[in-house]
Amino acid sequence: MLHEITPFVIKHWPLAGAFVLVLILIFVEEAKSKQAGGDKLTPAGATHLINREEAVVVDLRDVNAFRDGHIVNAKNFPLADFDRMKEKLEAFRDRPIILVDAMGLKTASVVITLKKSGFQKVVSLKGGIDAWKSASMPIVKGK
Repeated sequence: MLHEITPFVIKHWPLAGAFVLVLILIFVEEAKSKQAGGDKLTPAGATHLINREEAVVVDLRDVNAFRDGHIVNAKNFPLADFDRMKEKLEAFRDRPIILVDAMGLKTASVVITLKKSGFQKVVSLKGGIDAWKSASMPIVKGK
């Protein structure tokens, strides 16, 4: 089988080159997202951090989405107002902070902002509130 790879690559060099390029781009993007977004916790990992280390859950979704269902005791700091509201997080500087959004896609910039502000224990919920609900974890409705 290995002896067939070289003739295939020579015959289909544009396809092989595109494959290598896509593979490199995937690795680069994964490395950038890991570096920028920091650690991402599964719902089980987040529950462990909440229960064992009294982590603070910060929900970055808008007020209406937050009211429709959020993690118990979560604080709502909508992403649009985050810069104005982040001073309220100073009270939790020494506790782990778990950032939550809808699908886990918008937390990376907030992780960077908080780490630059001196917060050491900032993580994101992998998959956001959607992953939390999919794992059948409890949510509460209302404010």
